[in-house]
Amino acid sequence: MSEFTDFERLYSHLEEKALDYKHPQVIGTLFQELRDLKHKQGMPAEAEKAQWELDFFNFVLKAGEIHPTVRGTDDKGQPFEYPNLERFDETAYAYLIERSDSTKNVLLKARYSHILWCSRKKRTQYAEIAVDSYLDLIKVYEQREVERPEELYGLDLYNVAENAYCISTRSKYKVDTVRSEFRRLISGFDANSNMSFHTRANLIDLMLKDKKTFLVGDFEGFDSICVQASESLSKQGNLYGCVEALKIGEKVANKLGLETETWAKRIAQCYEELMRRAKSSHNIVSLDYCRFAHQYYRRIGDRNRVQELERQCDEIKKSIQFQDVGVNVDLTEEIELYKAYASTVTQGTPVEIIDFLIHDQDILPKFKDMKTVVEENKRRFPLQHLLAVEFFDDRGLSAQHFDTEEERSYHALLSRYALELKLGTEYLIREIFVVAIRQHKLTSKLLLDFLANRSWLGKTVRTPSLGNRAVEYRWLDLLAPAVRDYFQEMEGYLLSPSRKIPTFVLSIDSLSVKIEGILRDICRFQGIPTSFSTNRKGKTTEREKGIQALLSDEQLKTILDEDHHLFFNFLLVEQVGYNLRHRVAHTFLTAQEYQMDFTHLLLLAVLKLTKYDFTDLQNKQSDGAQ
Repeated sequence: MSEFTDFERLYSHLEEKALDYKHPQVIGTLFQELRDLKHKQGMPAEAEKAQWELDFFNFVLKAGEIHPTVRGTDDKGQPFEYPNLERFDETAYAYLIERSDSTKNVLLKARYSHILWCSRKKRTQYAEIAVDSYLDLIKVYEQREVERPEELYGLDLYNVAENAYCISTRSKYKVDTVRSEFRRLISGFDANSNMSFHTRANLIDLMLKDKKTFLVGDFEGFDSICVQASESLSKQGNLYGCVEALKIGEKVANKLGLETETWAKRIAQCYEELMRRAKSSHNIVSLDYCRFAHQYYRRIGDRNRVQELERQCDEIKKSIQFQDVGVNVDLTEEIELYKAYASTVTQGTPVEIIDFLIHDQDILPKFKDMKTVVEENKRRFPLQHLLAVEFFDDRGLSAQHFDTEEERSYHALLSRYALELKLGTEYLIREIFVVAIRQHKLTSKLLLDFLANRSWLGKTVRTPSLGNRAVEYRWLDLLAPAVRDYFQEMEGYLLSPSRKIPTFVLSIDSLSVKIEGILRDICRFQGIPTSFSTNRKGKTTEREKGIQALLSDEQLKTILDEDHHLFFNFLLVEQVGYNLRHRVAHTFLTAQEYQMDFTHLLLLAVLKLTKYDFTDLQNKQSDGAQ
């Protein structure tokens, strides 16, 4: 039971201690407990007030905007999001305004005024309060980064600085002050801080993107800062960080009208060293670094290094034997973007990284985008869509036919989806997992604790059995062995000096079949039949539906997000897709086919399924049955 049994005590506590909570959702939890208490006490008005506060602290405040933490579809297929500004009535807004006016705590004032600025109550005064509060918060987080470097307050500092900048430029309030504060932070941020490079690099990058607000003179001296950062990171053995510092420095030099050849040469040399380090353990990564070094040497016209690297690229290619390449595609620029994006994602806390994997709507190819591409190709190349398609599996069996126009369009959509996964999504997800594990921001304990405390997979659920005896279980207990095995293999590969070759047989075998059970429970909680009956010679037999039948259910299609539905189908059951559920169940996968990327996609599928929490419905059904 929480110690805060009334609003006055909780308000007083937060006035003094709000800044001690690293995550606003934790403050929200305090109000959630108070809400539940007020419900039990029969005080609905007080409970509603606590619910408003819970909503306020579950909004994601980023780049001067507000975002929900959850998006999805309801049981009627209608889109929904939580929290949602549209749910606030005049009484709720009056309360929010009163809280913004009355609080003296800078973090609370920043949050309340930021929400008001982005709401239908938008007033310039709220923008001004938010900017002033965020500027004060910068000083607070700057000091805390020095005092508590292990808590990575540099990430919070950048977030509030970005909010201050975005709201300032949109409201035209204290723009010059924010500009000066950015320069001060970049020039004077504690160089010994763990977050020194990441924080300053992100601030410089933000400045570079806004050519109207930040003038050339604002960047004076930043090139020297980037040199110092690159040298420091190089001494620490962090060559990848060194490359990122040099790339930012190159952009700054270009902005200042200085020569950039020296920067490009240093970047090329770092990539060469990364290539040499990766050569003995991971040839495909070594090949990436070789191509990047080649690209930079070619830019500066160093023909000798270009020719030598072309020779080394050919050697590395010959040593990669685990896949066939049908089409040569140069993904150098795209991979750089994925690496940068993954680097940004993994700067967050473990909870923020996992939340990103669950809630980000752009990490997977979108159904509507795939459909648009297919329709455009049909218009441009109509003959390609007139012929029936026969699909042969890996064993040469004619596994599926696509005869009708609708079937041919679906085959084209799946083929396009496969391309999007292989040329982008898989690389991005792999990079996020690999970087997060290397930084110890993702471990089996962190992920399992998250699932236990923040998802319905950690809740106890019940299923009826013969004799109306309920069987209780947690999906987390069934998933945990696979999760632990995955991290054990990855950590042994990425962090151990011996760098053993990882194997993902156990994790892929386990996860690919457990997802079917999770989907079955989601159907069960929603009242969707999970069994079917047949009648033969007057005798009725009942059987559980397989995963393909479950995913084909029209009611389930209205519950699942359409992007998730396509992802689950492609990953688990489609012959044209990865078909992992059936390939594992029938032992069609060879040892070489148990790929790292399969494990990442299965883990992502599990995380996406945490969004569909219908356990309250299940509990009501169970209580009613009793």
